[in-house]
Amino acid sequence: MAIKLGCQNSLVSHWEVGRQRLPDHRREMYMKHFRLIERDMEEFKTGKRPIPMNYRNECMLVLNKMNEDTLRNLYPILMAMLQTQK
Repeated sequence: MAIKLGCQNSLVSHWEVGRQRLPDHRREMYMKHFRLIERDMEEFKTGKRPIPMNYRNECMLVLNKMNEDTLRNLYPILMAMLQTQK
């Protein structure tokens, strides 16, 4: 993430744990990279949710927005995708 944002790893770590505020110009980059909406960023800003640090967190953001039926339908598709990658 630091490379994408053009800064030091330690600075990204400070944003992720809330030690420093994520500057607006880099905030837009985060939103684009993680495909976030303004509401998501407000939750990060207020501390209701941590800033995503990796693709696992990104996936969890997406999955948490899905209802149970959608998740059930998605499961066999994901499993089939995994099988084709082997």
